[in-house]
Amino acid sequence: MKKLVFVISFLTLSFLGSAQTFTQATLSEILDEYKKDSKAFFNSRLSEDFRGINKEGSFQIKKDIVAADPQKIVKTEIIQPVIFQLADLAVATGIHQTTRIGTDGNQNTSAVACTYTFQKRNNKWMFVASQQTSITKK
Repeated sequence: MKKLVFVISFLTLSFLGSAQTFTQATLSEILDEYKKDSKAFFNSRLSEDFRGINKEGSFQIKKDIVAADPQKIVKTEIIQPVIFQLADLAVATGIHQTTRIGTDGNQNTSAVACTYTFQKRNNKWMFVASQQTSITKK
């Protein structure tokens, strides 16, 4: 019995230890990809079974997001992020603030409260779900 408990404990710790840690640096790298080329980011990082709710409350799947025009992003960051991770699943939450160049050529900054879920698939953190909520101004 002790051997069985030891083996199960060893395997569990080995599995958890083999998962790559999802850190603030990981999140920053992902946001840099998004800023550099939003269209390529969505094609590369959204899982085929991605599900999300945008700030307007619309349900979206990968094909909906990939169909949109590329964005001209000047700056994007998640303010005061909190990251939770268990093995190959990570959740990042915070205030996602993005500055974009609009069709009129002016810079526009918007912010949403966000919860982003990532899963490690084929050694790559994939974006599997998102929830964005508009922030009301006081």
